[in-house]
Amino acid sequence: MKTEDELRDLQMLQYRIRSYGPGKMVYGAHDPHAFVYNIISGWVAISHDLLDGQRQISQFLTKGAIFGLRPEGLVSNGKSAMALDEVTVCAMPAANLSVLLNSHPQLNRRLVWMMGRESLITENRLAFVGQTSALTRIANLLMELTVMATRKLAHMADSKIRLPLTQSQIADATGLTAIHVNRMLRKLREDRVLDFHDGILTLMNPDALKTLAQLGDEIADAWVID
Repeated sequence: MKTEDELRDLQMLQYRIRSYGPGKMVYGAHDPHAFVYNIISGWVAISHDLLDGQRQISQFLTKGAIFGLRPEGLVSNGKSAMALDEVTVCAMPAANLSVLLNSHPQLNRRLVWMMGRESLITENRLAFVGQTSALTRIANLLMELTVMATRKLAHMADSKIRLPLTQSQIADATGLTAIHVNRMLRKLREDRVLDFHDGILTLMNPDALKTLAQLGDEIADAWVID
């Protein structure tokens, strides 16, 4: 049973449960910043929309992730958030969140920890996009998403993991063209490392994927811990 304080906090948050189908926008970059979101189920892509029409996907998020946080004083979202599959989120009015965090220090600490974790993951992806080969970029991204989806590092050969993204979205996350991504995925399949088709990743040789991904202990821990 919830305490009176907990019931009051829930009423103050005025949270709303929302659902989005694949490809639907949770919010656009120029939409007013009104809510902070917690993913209940599904996958969301966070992207930066450039003036020339291109986009860079900076994050793939799944169950438990919080997104939509913005510094005070900024009136728009600044980034876009799109559902990759059937997504359910808890939407909390941004104006009410600070009051809850001030009254519950443990939630504040948890949020700071989560922001630090996301910063580490984003910095890792930026380093790989800027300084590694196309094959390593894709291997590292697919390794990251595999660990996020399964919450573990060790996988059996021929394990199948559902990753609801397209080759075009992989391209937008790795700074490559969709054609180049297709070539690299074909090479990974021919080398018996993995097969990615229709949103299903088959790990033919998990150890070979870890080697190609240049998997470090620190980032691996960040992917796993929740």
